[in-house]
Amino acid sequence: MVPDWLAAWPSQQPLTDAHLLELDAAKAAALDDENFSRSLLGALLSRVAQAPTVCHPADLSRSADVIVTRAAFELACSNSGATVQVHGAGGAAERPAVMVLGFAGASHAMLQPTVAMYREQYPSWTVATSVPSGVECAEAEPTLCKQVERLCEVADACSGLMIHTQSNNGYRLWVRLQREPRVMRKVKALIHDCGQALDADFDLDDFRLIVAKICTTSAVVQDLKRSQLGAVWPNLEASIGRFAASAFALREFVSADAMKRDLATAAHVPTLFFTSPTDRVIPCGLVEKFAAAMRAAAPQRPVRLLTLEGRHVRLLDSSRAAYLHAVRQLATESGLVVVGGATATATATPGPAAAPAKPAPAANAPAEGFTISMDPASQPLGTMERVLEIQAEEFAEDLAVGAHMVEWSERRLRAYFEAGGVE
Repeated sequence: MVPDWLAAWPSQQPLTDAHLLELDAAKAAALDDENFSRSLLGALLSRVAQAPTVCHPADLSRSADVIVTRAAFELACSNSGATVQVHGAGGAAERPAVMVLGFAGASHAMLQPTVAMYREQYPSWTVATSVPSGVECAEAEPTLCKQVERLCEVADACSGLMIHTQSNNGYRLWVRLQREPRVMRKVKALIHDCGQALDADFDLDDFRLIVAKICTTSAVVQDLKRSQLGAVWPNLEASIGRFAASAFALREFVSADAMKRDLATAAHVPTLFFTSPTDRVIPCGLVEKFAAAMRAAAPQRPVRLLTLEGRHVRLLDSSRAAYLHAVRQLATESGLVVVGGATATATATPGPAAAPAKPAPAANAPAEGFTISMDPASQPLGTMERVLEIQAEEFAEDLAVGAHMVEWSERRLRAYFEAGGVE
């Protein structure tokens, strides 16, 4: 249940231990209950939007406004709780798998373009998706352990594993998975898509904007803007930004210690970074700094950084050919795909009889199993939920949308938003 004190607790009065425990219990319950998660996020954001400009106790660790801002961000990191979806599971033979660990504010539906890409390139692979929640407290640990256990089961069943993190949020779940020997002994390749960067490296104003955008994006995806937050919406982003720096002073999300563990535990794994000079969420320079630190810490580790044009975690859409080529190259170099002989372990599909061995492809040829298919971005969106998700991703909440847009393609809708609502 949503804590009774959320709406009315005075900003200048510090929270008690009982308040903090009640809020932790509510956040933990929200991970397993989509409807309750929506109600709780709405209540948290409503409180933040109506908080006074300057009025909090000297001890920020007890400030209701700061703690509620942090709790809202923690919930907003995942629009799918702590769930795991698995595509292509089953069959007796072991096969490679990829885990797509989603960006902050994502849902399973928002990860579908990446899932579709892997299913097209490597039809025999298992593809698992999960979006890390920002909730980390003792009460939430049983649910978070179930999330990790489900991912470990995917690792147990595969012959080799690619980890694909999206932004800093996906990276946080990868850091947690590094504690799991069942995962680590299977990892053969890493992709860091539009990340990573340490919290300490962000410009403070950019950091405030990022936290506010993630919270408001999640509110739009969950339809809270229209159903619950309409009256306070004009104040919401500024209010979140006002308390964001203090909220994160209490807890880092991607720390230097996390990076050190990553460098120590995965020093042998070929790694590919994607970034963009126009990324407004995690600037290209911060990703370059992170990649350089990785190279310096483990010179023997193959580390490649590819700079493409496009927006944050949307490089597959804007630079598809170069993106696919880099993914296929990594899959081949890591041994997840074997080409040039009679076997193509990652992409073999069942059939009545074995096909004759193929000659070795040219050096610039696509990896075995690469298929040409219609770009998903050209297909009808199909649901209003997907229209609203794209609107939130484009930060275009001020532009009008209508039911007719479910017949539009993703490419057409994004072009509409980018043009300021003009077709």
